Order: sequence, then structure tokens, then C-alpha cells
Amino acid sequence: MHRNLSCTTTHLALAALSAIAAGVAACSSPPDDSANRLPSGPAIDKPPPPISGGTLLIARDGHTAVAADPDRDGVWVFDTDGGEPRAIPLERGDEPGRVVEDGAGRVHVALRRAGELATIDVGAAKVLDRRAVCPAPRGLAYDASLDAIHVACAGGELVTLPAPRSGSYGSTPTCAT
Repeated sequence: MHRNLSCTTTHLALAALSAIAAGVAACSSPPDDSANRLPSGPAIDKPPPPISGGTLLIARDGHTAVAADPDRDGVWVFDTDGGEPRAIPLERGDEPGRVVEDGAGRVHVALRRAGELATIDVGAAKVLDRRAVCPAPRGLAYDASLDAIHVACAGGELVTLPAPRSGSYGSTPTCAT
């Protein structure tokens, strides 16, 4: 009888060790979450442009938001108090970037691949003008004392454009290096 008791104890001990080993193995291997992961390769033929800052602006009115959308070559305008977003399409490959508002409430957008500055009427949600500035515009700033837009270019140029007056578009830029 002593022998049967020790066999039973040994079997129970082995069963307990097996259960513990199975539990440890289950805890140490990562769960299969392949359904929740993004694919490792590119999902599109043409990779999107790099992420850059300055593509979102809250207008001085405090409730109009303007967002450049370089992935879709457009600009979005929406009222943060409600309403539907309005899309302003640009030309394919423009890659809109930095956004700045001038003293008259018009919005200017650097078109990184087009080498231009787009002027937008946010109320009408339309492009008023496109002006050539440099091959690769990157940074924008509005200078209220000059009523001008300063454009910093990837090549090191600093281009200054007068903010367009009502109905006067297509001014010539002044460059400084």
C-alpha cells in the first residue's frame, strides 16, 4: 500500500509540473495578433510625402480650421462649431505644406512640389491665386508690419511676397539669400 501511495503522489506531482510547464510556455510566447497589425510592406504604389508640421491653422476668428492634406493634394476648411468639412482640391503632385493667414483673413499654403504659394479664400473655399516662389518652398510666416508673406525655401532662399490686396493677384516675389 505504501508503494501505491508513492506512485499516486509521483503521478500527481508529474501532472502538476506538466500543467505549470504548459502555463509558463503559454505565457512566454506572444499572442497571435496578426489580424491587428499593419502589413510590413508598402500598401500603395507611391509612398506618401513625409510628415511635416505647420499644416493646420486655426484662423483668427477662433472657429475656422484649415488643414493642408499633402496625401490627397488638397486643403480642408471646416468650422469647429459644426458643419461639414469643405475640400479645396489642388493639382496632382502639389503637396501642400505650411499654412499661414494674412491680415485680410486669406490663407496661404506652400505647395512644396509645385514651387508655388497658393492663396485661398476660406469663406468661399476656393483658390484665388497661385504664385511661383522657388523650387521647394518650406516655411511660411506672415509679417503684419509689411503686409507680406515670407517664404523660406529648401535651397536657402528667403522670398518675400506682398499679401495680395483685394482683386490684385500675381505679384512678383522679392528674393533674399
